[in-house]
Amino acid sequence: MQEIELKFSLSSATLDAIYSAPAPEGFQVTKQATQQLCSRYYDSQDHQLRKASMTLRTRDKDGDFLQTIKQGGGVRAGLSNTTEIEHALTENLPDFTLISDIELRSFLEKVDGGDQGPLRPIFETRITRRKWLLTTAGEEITVEVALDQGHACTDTAQTPIVEMELELKKGPPEALYHIAKELLGQHPFMFSTLNKAAIGYQLTQGNAPEQGYPPQTTIGVKLNETDRAYISLQEMLQNCLSQISSNRMAVLSHEDPSGPHQMRVGLRRLRSLLQAGKSYFPEEIRQRFDRDAQLIATALGNLRDLDVLIADIIVPAQPSLPEDLTAAPLLTAIEQAREETRREVRSLLKSTEVNHFLLDLARFCYVLEPVCTRFVSHQETSDHFTHKQLKKLTKSNSKLAAAALRKTWSNVSKKAQELQSLTEEQRHDLRKALKKLRYSLEFFQSLYPKQSTQTFRGQLKKLQDIFGYLNDVAMAERLLALQLSRTSDTAKLSLVIGFIAGWHQARCEQAWCDAQTRWQALDTTPRFWEKSAMPEA
Repeated sequence: MQEIELKFSLSSATLDAIYSAPAPEGFQVTKQATQQLCSRYYDSQDHQLRKASMTLRTRDKDGDFLQTIKQGGGVRAGLSNTTEIEHALTENLPDFTLISDIELRSFLEKVDGGDQGPLRPIFETRITRRKWLLTTAGEEITVEVALDQGHACTDTAQTPIVEMELELKKGPPEALYHIAKELLGQHPFMFSTLNKAAIGYQLTQGNAPEQGYPPQTTIGVKLNETDRAYISLQEMLQNCLSQISSNRMAVLSHEDPSGPHQMRVGLRRLRSLLQAGKSYFPEEIRQRFDRDAQLIATALGNLRDLDVLIADIIVPAQPSLPEDLTAAPLLTAIEQAREETRREVRSLLKSTEVNHFLLDLARFCYVLEPVCTRFVSHQETSDHFTHKQLKKLTKSNSKLAAAALRKTWSNVSKKAQELQSLTEEQRHDLRKALKKLRYSLEFFQSLYPKQSTQTFRGQLKKLQDIFGYLNDVAMAERLLALQLSRTSDTAKLSLVIGFIAGWHQARCEQAWCDAQTRWQALDTTPRFWEKSAMPEA
């Protein structure tokens, strides 16, 4: 049996709020129940089942025993799609004789009797589950809602599990996203990246998932050069979505400056991808995601600028201030502005609009595959995608990668003409173009030999670091001036601001000379996406 689930990592308070909320409009609640679930997961000493993308568990469900085998799957942007085989048991031990699939049964028996056998319990999950069915009046759609709270444990460690699972029982998978919107409302969430089995396996290796929503940096995308373009685009979109979703929770949970920064990076990467794949996506949908991402990124940018102003502009210059000057009043004023901005950002991130943006993007990631598969199999078209777009989506991803890298490089090269005479605004535009080039490189670098990308990446990073500093100083001069109205001693504060600006200006002049040298180095570095730049085999 195919099992399709949409999984969310939530807080305990959100689980309680969802449990108490009325059913979504058009759905009725049936078969409401609370269960105590104790599940044992079995594997060999060297985890041969896991290596075969398989899990074997027995479950004690209020005194009834059940054996479950799951194959394939994993969780991508919260969505799990696995093959599930279940059998009732008379006792809480695996029984392979119940399995009708001869090949599967033989594999399990071989592992059980092998050198690394027998199959033994390696971890457990102990869960309190509150569940119910949501069904439309005509029973076209049925979804099981499960609110799970408990933990995974081994003999020596445990880690909490707090999540919601929406399992499709009947109807189209897209219905899961609609129901998620209705149930979640304004409640913040993170798409689950691990199922319960994956959490347990991490625990057995001493790698319990981090608690408290730590900031998530950019994770490399692994693409296959033989894949069709839609598979690569889906992988890249889900990669951006994971970074955005995870760091939203970081921004809402604590004050680590990396949270706003990494969420904004995820949004910028998404916008860069939407631009690079412009001819592949329906324009109305692409524009909507781009518009929403820009709105959220702008709010985060206001917070990020104040973080940078404190950490990278004022603090480094502070030890050099004359003895009769102090930056303390300035820092107090900026920290006050930062807290006001943080409250505004958090209010936005807890909105229904942001939830809908994330869920609609996740739904779009999902529908790419079935739409393109139907086109390949039956030339079946879609309401949203043109025939031309579907043809491009179902071709090799090599053209997508080369075209995106050519386009972003051309834009950088154009903006870098007459580099020495660029205005402040033109430098800012070039900095943004360099970022887009880096994002494209990060998306597609797995398609090229590592040695051919390393030199280019190194030169690009050196140039970006310089432009980043130049931009921070330009931004700081504007923001510092805005803080004068927040303090009583504006005359003395003006002296402090002038000193800090002068301290950085001297460094900017050297940085700008370095930028021109670094640009020449990058401009003459072989561009690995061009065939002539590829090393001979």
